[in-house]
Amino acid sequence: MYVNCGSSKGIETAATNPVVADTAAKTSKLTVPEDDEAVKKAKNDYRNELNQKYKDAANAVTTYFILAQQQFFLGEYDDALFLINQATNFKENADILALKGSIYLGLGDREKFISYWRQALEIDANVPIPPSPYVEQQLKAEGLLNNQLQRNF
Repeated sequence: MYVNCGSSKGIETAATNPVVADTAAKTSKLTVPEDDEAVKKAKNDYRNELNQKYKDAANAVTTYFILAQQQFFLGEYDDALFLINQATNFKENADILALKGSIYLGLGDREKFISYWRQALEIDANVPIPPSPYVEQQLKAEGLLNNQLQRNF
């Protein structure tokens, strides 16, 4: 029997050819001796590479988030939006979504303000509210927060 995947004429399977079955059985019993030091070194190198990769990403997220916050509080909403979008290229969490929503409020886009804040509050009901009476007032007006600043949906 031949199994045809469309790109070749066919492949004999172990189910239909005893020679293929015998070869497969012998091959599956082969073991490759492992050099313990080489394996330990490879694992350690991989661990270090992952550690550095995630540390760099965490530093980038933090940097973009802080810069976006600064621009938001300076009223530079376009710059803040650019920076927070850079942060979301690495990670999207409640803090980032909340700030993004606040930035959209500053830009006059209430729909995106509500959408991003709703997402943020769904992820973390205790996401910090920025020290902006206007943002707090709008969150309450939209029914996202109650008077105790707790999620209201």
